[in-house]
Amino acid sequence: MSNRSYFFAGLFATACLCTGTCLAQCAPEQVALNGITLGSGYSIGLNTSGNRTDWLATEAAADFVMRYPAGQAWGSVFITDGMAVATNRPGIDLSTCKTLIIELSGDPGSTVAVGIKDSNQPDDGTEAKRTLTLSGDFQTYTIPLSSFIGVNLSKVYVLCELVFGDSQQSQTAQTVRLRSIKFSSASALSTKILPQLAYGGGWYSAVYFTNTSAAAVSFRADFFADDGSSLTLPSVGSSNKVFNLGPRSTGIIEAPNTGPLTQGYVSAALPPEVAGYGVFRWSNAGSPDQEAVVPLSGNTATVSTLVWDDTKYTTAIAILNPASVAAAVSVTVRNESGQIIGTAALSLAPGNKKTFLLRDLPGLGAVSGSRGSVDFVATTGAASVLGLRANGAAITSIPATDR
Repeated sequence: MSNRSYFFAGLFATACLCTGTCLAQCAPEQVALNGITLGSGYSIGLNTSGNRTDWLATEAAADFVMRYPAGQAWGSVFITDGMAVATNRPGIDLSTCKTLIIELSGDPGSTVAVGIKDSNQPDDGTEAKRTLTLSGDFQTYTIPLSSFIGVNLSKVYVLCELVFGDSQQSQTAQTVRLRSIKFSSASALSTKILPQLAYGGGWYSAVYFTNTSAAAVSFRADFFADDGSSLTLPSVGSSNKVFNLGPRSTGIIEAPNTGPLTQGYVSAALPPEVAGYGVFRWSNAGSPDQEAVVPLSGNTATVSTLVWDDTKYTTAIAILNPASVAAAVSVTVRNESGQIIGTAALSLAPGNKKTFLLRDLPGLGAVSGSRGSVDFVATTGAASVLGLRANGAAITSIPATDR
């Protein structure tokens, strides 16, 4: 993607915010776009490999809509500090900012790359970008500015770019809506989810968190029942737990095996310095305890894929809709040859979760005795998926690939 000269397509603001040396901005937020209103001095432009500049519009005075045309090798919509120019570019000082926060929606499961650039970076597509997977509903994406490696944050010229064609979708028409861009001085928080929490009736669950940094951090974990209502964890005595982790320290949530079976899930907004995972333990009289370690899931994925094997094992699924709108999820299973052998549909209210054996879902009976892959695709809402495989008393987790 060389020779990407930015083509200025429209000036929505006239005065530059600053040129040359200017003060750092994030105190505590710097708004680049609110609805269809650009920050003072900013401009918006677009182009494609075929010099198409007719695919950006506004909708209901609430957001920008990009209808990226088919047959292009690449395309970009970009917000610049002042009018787009080829040389002597200005730039604002965002060195006190830590995160880029952007609200997007689009064709479910499609992707778009997001980046920023300083005034000295070339227009050749080599700048660092983050690829985001979109949902049919608006989602908020929080991106640490540290992930844009190579950008001089003291002189940012392109405050945000949406790049089409950084994936296999380059030749495909695509619709994306944009309604907010801002920079924050707060550390980026990423919501992580343990889609299944089970305790009692033979089950024990735990979630571990560790602070990988040399500074103290604070965050909260919340517990929910399958219907999205708050769940009071007996071992905590509350429906949430606040962690104050010192440098390099570790914390744990435990849900012991006491009383009847209770199920739900855990959600935590984690600083980037915090990592974690979950543990399930199954206890059955007369047999050794069995444990499985499970990764935490994100909360914005609209497509989740996992590999299953029901030749002599059993595959269990927990699927959660972490979005604030209802989720319509299509389920497609394929055998080893990639042939579709069953489809199903799920509806999940906001914050609701379902658990089931994969083979028991209506339409997926062919799973029994076979192996292959399964795609969960949320056309609305989102999907956080966890898989478990059982072989008699033994259990293990099945990692899901989210996108």
